[in-house]
Amino acid sequence: MTHKLHIKNPAGVCHKMPSQSSRETTPLKLSEAILDNDWFRKLKLQLKQVEYLQTLFLKAVDWELGQHCQILEFSSGRLSLAVSNANWATHVRYHTPELIKLLRLVAEFRDLKSIFCYVHPDPKDIKVGLTTPPNPIPEESAASIAEVAKGIKDIRLKNALLKLANKLS
Repeated sequence: MTHKLHIKNPAGVCHKMPSQSSRETTPLKLSEAILDNDWFRKLKLQLKQVEYLQTLFLKAVDWELGQHCQILEFSSGRLSLAVSNANWATHVRYHTPELIKLLRLVAEFRDLKSIFCYVHPDPKDIKVGLTTPPNPIPEESAASIAEVAKGIKDIRLKNALLKLANKLS
């Protein structure tokens, strides 16, 4: 017998029980409704497949490279990787032909045709704002810039240097 989910109110979900009349319902926890969902089962299966491919990937490649790469998807011969920074993305792109040959030795990657990298830094590695305060320019430098500006004949350059010297002092 099939069960149908009915939204009773925004706070809860009701599940029609086969032994009850159509008017009577019993509350079903949202987590149970999600776990019973076909879409969620497919997502969970896909996650397990990606985790399995990640372990195979880590066994096949250099340890250092493996620490910076995470498989996002593998389908139709295309391997999508999240890479921790642009340096590792460049490294992967440069070594793509060798990586493809190496990974094809693993049965699950035998259909591999291409590798795409997406730079996806770890949030804990992202620095927001200035990490160190800027070094203040000594007043002597402002005076030196003003002195140099006096000897400049180009009026626009002279004015720009004087403006800079005034900002610094």
